[in-house]
Amino acid sequence: MEIHTGATWKISTSFPFPLCSNGFLGEYGPECFLILVVILIYNGLACIFIFLYRMEVASKHTAPTMLYKITHFQTYLLYFLLVMLSGITVFMYPVLKEQLDYKQRLEMKVGPIPTFMLCDSCVFMIYDSPIFLIWFLVAYICIALAYIILFSSGIVTYKALKVSRASAAVRKIQKNIFMSLVVSTITHLGLLFIPLATFFMLSLLVPEWSKSSIVKYTSDFMVIMIQQHGAVSAVTMFLTNNLLRRTAKQLFYTEMS
Repeated sequence: MEIHTGATWKISTSFPFPLCSNGFLGEYGPECFLILVVILIYNGLACIFIFLYRMEVASKHTAPTMLYKITHFQTYLLYFLLVMLSGITVFMYPVLKEQLDYKQRLEMKVGPIPTFMLCDSCVFMIYDSPIFLIWFLVAYICIALAYIILFSSGIVTYKALKVSRASAAVRKIQKNIFMSLVVSTITHLGLLFIPLATFFMLSLLVPEWSKSSIVKYTSDFMVIMIQQHGAVSAVTMFLTNNLLRRTAKQLFYTEMS
C-alpha cells in the first residue's frame, strides 16, 4: 500500500477532488485506482482471516454458538459479494476510463476546472454513471459487512476466552494478544477507510467550499493517513502487545551482549 500510494502511483488530491498521479505509472490513473482497490481488499481479508483464526483457536474446546455460526455465514456472504464486485468491475472499468467526457460534464455543472486536471493522470469518480454507483454501493456493502464480521468474531473470541479452562496466566496472555489485535486492526482499517470515505463523500457532493484552504489541508492529511497507516498500526501493536514487546526487548539485549 505504502509503495503504491507513495511511489508507483504517488497519489495526491486536488479540487474538485480528483485523484492525481505523480508516480511513474501516473498516466495509468484508472488502472492504479483499481490496483488500490485490490490492495484494500487484500488488507481487509487479511484482517478478517486473523480474527477468524483467533476465533477458531479460542472456541476450539467450546460448543459452537449461534453467533459463531452467523459469523461464518457472514464470511461466505462476503466472498459472494466480492465475486459480484469483481464482475461489476469488468463493466465499470470502461466507464472509469472515459474521463474526458465526465470532466466536460463536470465543468458544465461546477464551472471551469484547472487545465492540468484534463490529463490522464487525474482521475475523477464517475458519479453520474449507474454502473459506477452500483459498484460503489456494493463496495461499501462489502466494507460494512467486513466490519460486522470483525465485530462478531471479536465477540465470539472474547466470550470464549472468558470461559476458557486454561490457567490464569495463559488467559491473561491470550486476552492481551486479542486486545492488541483489536486495537491494531481498528487503527489499521480506520486510517484506511475513514479518509477514503471522507474523500468519496466530499467528491460526491462537490461543495462550493471545496476550494478553501481548510479542505486542502484536510485532503493532504487524508493522503498521509493512507500512506502511513501500516507504520502507525505496527507501532500500535508493539505498544499494546506485552508478549511482542517483551520478546523484542530480549532480542535487543541479546544482540547487545
